[in-house]
Amino acid sequence: MIGFPTGTAHIASGVRFISFAEFYNPTGDEVFPENSSFGAGTPKPKALAIIISASWCGPCQYEAAEVLPGLRDKYQPMGGEFLLALAEGISGSPATPDDLTKWVKKFAIDYPSVTDPGGKLAALWESDSFPANIIINTRTMEIVHTYAGPPPASYWSTFQKVIEGKL
Repeated sequence: MIGFPTGTAHIASGVRFISFAEFYNPTGDEVFPENSSFGAGTPKPKALAIIISASWCGPCQYEAAEVLPGLRDKYQPMGGEFLLALAEGISGSPATPDDLTKWVKKFAIDYPSVTDPGGKLAALWESDSFPANIIINTRTMEIVHTYAGPPPASYWSTFQKVIEGKL
């Protein structure tokens, strides 16, 4: 995947390759290495909320503008991180770095953001709906929960339990 490690903060530097392996945190206490774009010595997340969106999708735009900003602020200090995966551009074609740049700027995304033009992330749970939301336990890199559409409070309760090591 290619994208921005911290959203708007890295736009000027251009996109770079981002790997799921960078988020792997087997002990729950790992930190990003010295050369990391995520901030050397910064704690790795204990849980990852993957948000798969499309530029043309109204519910995706609502989720990005109204739902996620406050939730990321709540869960990030606890060890939760968000990862936006933009699958399609405005015309429904595969997302490009330009589409991602526009999305990140429009919604002031300050968390990792990547393009998913091949739909590899969406294929994790075999759904064509947008937005798609996936919770990953970064200690095991296993999918814990999926939800189609802007997720309800129960999704976020599950996310918190993963952060706390209770799931």
